[in-house]
Amino acid sequence: MYTRTVVIAKVKAIKVDGKDSEYVLDLPFKYTAINAVCLGVDVTYRLKRCVGREVLAYIGIDVKIKARLDNLTGNLGADWKVIKTRREYLKHWFVKKEDALATKEFKPDGLVEIKKYDGIDKDEVTQFVPFVDEVDLEVNELLG
Repeated sequence: MYTRTVVIAKVKAIKVDGKDSEYVLDLPFKYTAINAVCLGVDVTYRLKRCVGREVLAYIGIDVKIKARLDNLTGNLGADWKVIKTRREYLKHWFVKKEDALATKEFKPDGLVEIKKYDGIDKDEVTQFVPFVDEVDLEVNELLG
């Protein structure tokens, strides 16, 4: 059984077979999945550009090591109501519903009119990836 959490961590390069580098989060435990952003940009598949830099990441971890998160500096947890108000989250992801839910209308003259979302919650920040609580997958299913 796996659970998800949001962390702030630095990216590091590690050597694989002494030749190629792999780019991972500098965390004291293994994780199974990652979605990462840095200063408003999705860097999930571009961690190489972020070596030595801090990223906001949504990771999957084994529930057996969940207790180790409590003492981890940079752990923001998994409670969206708390996370969305944290300064660390807003530093890396600051897209508000007003912009995320905007629509585009293409005019016959070729111009595009953008209509921003104007709901009562328009100033709320969005999730950079949909958050889920627990995922019931075996390690072999995740790693292939």
